[in-house]
Amino acid sequence: MTKLLISALALASSVLFTSLTADPALADRRVALVIGNAQYKNTSLSLPNPKNDADDVAATLRTLGFEVVLATNADKRALDQAMQQFARQVTDADSALFFYAGHAMQYQGRNYLMPIDAELEDEISLRYQMVAIDDVRAALERASGVKIMILDACRNNPLADRLARNMANLNRAVGNVRGLARVDKTQGMVVAYATAADDVAQDGSGRNSPFTTALLKRMQEPGIEIEMMFCRVTADVNAQTFGRQRPETYISLLSEYYLNQVDKLAWEKAKDSGDVAALRDFVAKYPASTYTASAQSQLAQLDRAERDQQAAREKAQRETTDLRTQVAALEQQRLARERADRERTERDQADREAAERARMARLEAERLARVEAERKMDEACKRDEERLAGLQRGGTLGRDELVRFERELGCERLRPLVLAAISAPAVETPKTRLVPAPELMDTPQLVRAAQAQLRRIGCFAGDDDGKLNDATRNAVKRYLTQRGLPSNEIKISESLVAELKTQDKGVCALDCKRGQVEKNGRCVAAEKVAEPRRSKKAKPAAHERTAAPAAPRRGPQGAPINNSSPQGPTVTPSIGFGGFGSRFGIRIGH
Repeated sequence: MTKLLISALALASSVLFTSLTADPALADRRVALVIGNAQYKNTSLSLPNPKNDADDVAATLRTLGFEVVLATNADKRALDQAMQQFARQVTDADSALFFYAGHAMQYQGRNYLMPIDAELEDEISLRYQMVAIDDVRAALERASGVKIMILDACRNNPLADRLARNMANLNRAVGNVRGLARVDKTQGMVVAYATAADDVAQDGSGRNSPFTTALLKRMQEPGIEIEMMFCRVTADVNAQTFGRQRPETYISLLSEYYLNQVDKLAWEKAKDSGDVAALRDFVAKYPASTYTASAQSQLAQLDRAERDQQAAREKAQRETTDLRTQVAALEQQRLARERADRERTERDQADREAAERARMARLEAERLARVEAERKMDEACKRDEERLAGLQRGGTLGRDELVRFERELGCERLRPLVLAAISAPAVETPKTRLVPAPELMDTPQLVRAAQAQLRRIGCFAGDDDGKLNDATRNAVKRYLTQRGLPSNEIKISESLVAELKTQDKGVCALDCKRGQVEKNGRCVAAEKVAEPRRSKKAKPAAHERTAAPAAPRRGPQGAPINNSSPQGPTVTPSIGFGGFGSRFGIRIGH
């Protein structure tokens, strides 16, 4: 009858636990292996209550949310199979528990559990016919959370005594085989013994042993931390056996653990519900729970809240009229603020627009001033060029004339060249004669260099092929237009290339066709990323190679060297007038 009552209680509690753990946040995975061996094949070893102990502990653990692997009256094969199933199920579990009731023994400091078919002749029998506690610990270690080992197994064992006698007759040291030895290295575990180490536990006269009776009682009390729970179990057993049996517990946990969390699950469901009836029901069902004080506090708060709500409703009724008046006033203030903000925004916008117009006017004035300055510089350079040409046409140009010309020079672009001509060593001769030096124009080398520079500053998007085609002429025209220079006649000269090299990037904004974007100074298709097409270097035609004059050798100051002179090489400083297509050579000599 008692067994049926426990089974019914287990079924009802299981249904309650399933409903309470529907929330995944509250459900921990718990796995237990419960073994009870009572009917041994050697009848002298039979025990009255281990099977009952195992059945009742398994039923209680199921009510606490454990997946239970149960084995009773198990031989060696059945024990190995149960251990194998438990080891698989316990992997990564949040809690793992092992309970054993039946015969066990220690040998040379190691503990062994006894299947019902075990026959001990010598120490070899221990390895092959018993189950080592170390194997149980290895299975428990597969869990990721709390590990609990409960051993109600320190019974009087005649077989262990016989082994001790046999080993003594063989003159072998056996050591103590009475009771169980302490389990070492219990980090992260709870190990509970039915009695003290090296001692024997009592079977008792009831359905369960004294230890299991106390354990079943305390496991059904919710909200008790596991260390406190085993303290109460120890006190119960000590009182029941009149001090003859005292359980021992070794706990090495980093945090608190509650074996019975039914009250916790019920509290998690009721604490935020605000339901007075649910809170009162919790207090009635779990008066000893650690959450009962919180439930009572919430009930008191709910009572006060109800009284406060009634007072608040009366106060709210009185304040309704005042609130409406305040809302109307606040609305008027809001409209006034919005109007003021709008007017301020409009004024700020007008100020910004005026400032932008002033900035654009200033930039335009600066641009016009630069254009005017460049125009004046170009006019001065043109006058100085014409003056120098007139001096050359006069037939002679001595050093004094160059010095005077340099003092009166208005074109700063010509000054370095004139100073170089003045400082050049002169051949002893009574007169100085001007000899025009040919200007290289539109050669493939110059065109290719100009194309590279034009593309660098954003005015050209074609290939560096050395051809003076329409694309190249348009690029030069765009550059001259941006610089405010005349663009009627397009010529590629050394002075133009030199001038392009001094310009920064971004002089011209690259003008790409529809569907193209600028990349690395070229226009490429927008719908896909393509590497810039590399064009082969165009070789100059035969007539261009023969027609283009060879570049003269240069002296230390950049002047051509005349190797055909009978007196030896003669340095000829050159004066180039960039942007005007004129070039003069000043030679000291006949």
